[in-house]
Amino acid sequence: MINKKLDLIIIGYNESQNLQKCFESALKACKGLKDSLNMESDIMYVDSYSTDNSVEIARAMCIKTCFSPQLYHSCSNARTAGFLLTENEFIMFLDGDMEIKQGWLTDGVKFLIDNPDAGAVAGIRDEMRLYKNKFYEIKNYNNVKDNVNPISNDAGGAFMFRRAALESIGGFDPEVSSEEDYVAYCELKTRGWESYRINKPMITHWDTKIKNIESGINHLLINKKALVPGIIFKYALFNTNWAWLYMLKFKKYIILHTAWLSITVTSMILYYLKITTLNQVAAWFIVITFFYLFHISAEKKDLTRTLAALFLRTAYVFNMLIAFAFNYPKINFNTQTNKDYIKNVYKINGLDFPS
Repeated sequence: MINKKLDLIIIGYNESQNLQKCFESALKACKGLKDSLNMESDIMYVDSYSTDNSVEIARAMCIKTCFSPQLYHSCSNARTAGFLLTENEFIMFLDGDMEIKQGWLTDGVKFLIDNPDAGAVAGIRDEMRLYKNKFYEIKNYNNVKDNVNPISNDAGGAFMFRRAALESIGGFDPEVSSEEDYVAYCELKTRGWESYRINKPMITHWDTKIKNIESGINHLLINKKALVPGIIFKYALFNTNWAWLYMLKFKKYIILHTAWLSITVTSMILYYLKITTLNQVAAWFIVITFFYLFHISAEKKDLTRTLAALFLRTAYVFNMLIAFAFNYPKINFNTQTNKDYIKNVYKINGLDFPS
């Protein structure tokens, strides 16, 4: 029986520098939910075998602590473990480097209650980015303006789900180490569930993983996770009821960027083959580049970030094409519905597999 309560699931790996304030904000948010809607809530911390004192911090604050299967070192693995070990009607996921805003749990639950088609909802995300030992704030990172918005180009790890919706897909796929949120939202869409972002404060994200340009390039471009989107698109194209159409909707800037790259490269090749003139190449390049830069800078109003996005999206497209062509890395999709995986989650947490 599903209880009309909320589970707040916090995941983490070596997040000791952030967990204290994360747990404190979670405890306050749950109290606020009780005061406003008289709804009970449970907090669970799912650890991915941290080597620091993250587990000790959780237990010292009387936060129920569980573990995710060691075979998959991914955020989706920890989220799904938490999902399988809880039973309440609503589920809020939070990363250990986030603080939840007071009032969000009430806003999220009310929205899901008032909108039966909504399987998931998020709110306004504020970013605190660490660069050269100093934090820079990015307010309203997703540029939320309307009261209710479709998911834009960044889903992120903080989201509230209706359990019935998440049960329809079995949770997040533990083998998908990046873009797992898009996979989940697209799979929800194919099953009739909508996902929204509303104009309500939700979290502050203290991003300490990208500390400088070098760590940013490694995190976003070089490691194996950067190739995963290409495999996701290939899988979706051939296996998941045309869910790739929803993925392209979520990632519409990929289409625009691919068009920009195609026209630019084609123009350069034509000029090299002396099929066209330099003036024609320049005209094409200027027009398309202006349109593209205007499109992506309109949201952020920052030339430096726009140029950085230009570079990152070019690398993103190339990584997608490489992974798509060479079918790498290998991913066994839908592991979250595998009975052996589910049994493993219960076993490592000392629980009997439910009959």
